[in-house]
Amino acid sequence: MNDAVIESVSLMEIPHSRKYYLRPYDVSVSVENLNDLEASIVDSRNRGNMAINPADIPAGLIMPTATPTKDVPIPGTWEATRYTFIIKVMEDNAAIQSRIEHYITGYTEETELSYAGSVDPNMIMYINNVMQIVGRKRLYDINTILHTHAETNIGASDENITYLRIYDTIPSELIEQGDYTGGLTIQANRMSVLDRGGRAISAEETVGTNFISSAVNIWLQQVLATMTAEHIETNTYDPDSIIDVGQYRKAPTDMLSSIQVLKPSGAYNYISNSITYAQLVSKDPSVPQKTIISDYLEQPESNFIMPENCESWKASTQEAVIATIISEQMPSIMLSSGLITAGVIFTNMTTDGEPFHLNITFPVTFGSLDASIFSTIFRNRLIKEVIPSITQNNTIPVSFTATLSLVAPSTAIIQINGPVGPESTPFNLPTFNTGMHSSVLLPSMSYHHRLRQELGTLREVVQDTATSAFQQQPEVFYG
Repeated sequence: MNDAVIESVSLMEIPHSRKYYLRPYDVSVSVENLNDLEASIVDSRNRGNMAINPADIPAGLIMPTATPTKDVPIPGTWEATRYTFIIKVMEDNAAIQSRIEHYITGYTEETELSYAGSVDPNMIMYINNVMQIVGRKRLYDINTILHTHAETNIGASDENITYLRIYDTIPSELIEQGDYTGGLTIQANRMSVLDRGGRAISAEETVGTNFISSAVNIWLQQVLATMTAEHIETNTYDPDSIIDVGQYRKAPTDMLSSIQVLKPSGAYNYISNSITYAQLVSKDPSVPQKTIISDYLEQPESNFIMPENCESWKASTQEAVIATIISEQMPSIMLSSGLITAGVIFTNMTTDGEPFHLNITFPVTFGSLDASIFSTIFRNRLIKEVIPSITQNNTIPVSFTATLSLVAPSTAIIQINGPVGPESTPFNLPTFNTGMHSSVLLPSMSYHHRLRQELGTLREVVQDTATSAFQQQPEVFYG
């Protein structure tokens, strides 16, 4: 039996935000990008495996569109003052003899207090992210961190918006080998946060290079399995060398993994991705005593730039595309790297011979995670997974500073062809609700269909290249 206790509920009042516009991913199957990807596959063959990393994906292969497609609705309005929240839940899981720390972040429509100053019990708390830290229980209650797990609640309040899944890139014949049968169902992509729906996906999948590398590795796995069956005796290869696509071989979940620990007493199948304050109290009547309310603008370290003094998200500029990458991809990597907040300072306009300078400042982690270790993980992942897209493999001279938080206002200041200064362009980043404006969200079914066609072209090139690589040198893989 699992014992879960709500330890704290932190509400932070944040100012209004700049209205946001959707910039969905677009895939460029140009000759240059395809040649670069083919070279990465051949290089991976020479390294003795048939898998590529996010850093191997050509920088221009997947990018947010330069021109925004439509505005992003939000519960309430972008002009509203609202709360963001962190709910901390401690769970002793007897089945795995571990303690799990759940950190659930999100936002409300507005600041909702009664006349007596207490939280309105009907206030809806929309869940954006969950972070789980799993630790092995030891004597004297000392935990050893085993692993972390991060998810984002992808959803929109526009019924025409769909989203792209790793699941959509899997050939139907590969899906049919698994437990899930049937074709790819685009209709299943529809969701509505306002109806308390949404889809829980790994935070990793919202980062373009991660998305493509995962898809490519699934396609490579299919080639490897096929070629193995045709050319290699069953007992001459290690099945563990084949990438496991089981996690993608199923329809997406409707439920964030941490939500069950919040279900009110008596709720049998609690699948909502939002919760009211009253439901929290139903789970634990002492929640009002565990609730802390603060105001972001009253914090002494706040250097908030008012949204109206920031660039419009309707801009079709290079700075706006870079700001979109910072706003959507960096928070996802922060989350999966165990960070709640961090500052990022970057320039590739160096004079010391280094290709760029990248510093992470003032990192704050979830729970007991070591800030020095996890900020280094965050920095290394930015270098491999995000910076190449921002600089287009260091061909765009750019400097930027970013103050990023999953629960507080975030800002990026960007300068092309120069250092950051008073004339640089500031952007107000709505990083508290990344699930509603991630670039995996697509504006229409026709856009979704076109993107899947482009991914199909990409898959054919990948699999042809992999087949040729295997045929030329199968002993690299199986000796």
